[in-house]
Amino acid sequence: MKTIVLANAKGGTGKTTVAVNLSACLALHHGKRVLGIDLDSQGNFGISYGVDPRQLTHTAFHLLTAEAPDVRAYIKEIKPNLHLIPNGTVNLNKICHFWIHYVEVRNIASPSNCDHFR
Repeated sequence: MKTIVLANAKGGTGKTTVAVNLSACLALHHGKRVLGIDLDSQGNFGISYGVDPRQLTHTAFHLLTAEAPDVRAYIKEIKPNLHLIPNGTVNLNKICHFWIHYVEVRNIASPSNCDHFR
């Protein structure tokens, strides 16, 4: 299994365009099994494949914050070999705050160890 990550803090750099085209090319033209995970707060990766983020009940945010999720419930099949874990309308910046609270509450790390995430 290979993992490809497209990331850049700056907007407008073509991350979504590359992700959509690369995932479609690998899945549809090369027969590779692809799972795209949309972590962008705008959810344009899913929108590009016709997923309406307002209709989602299982999103990347919910998957990352669930206690013991069944990952299969979050995966949408777009085409054979092309699957997606979409992001809904939740701003994923909330994940940072969730994890800080999660770590502090469970005493895995002291609050001072989490300061660089705030």
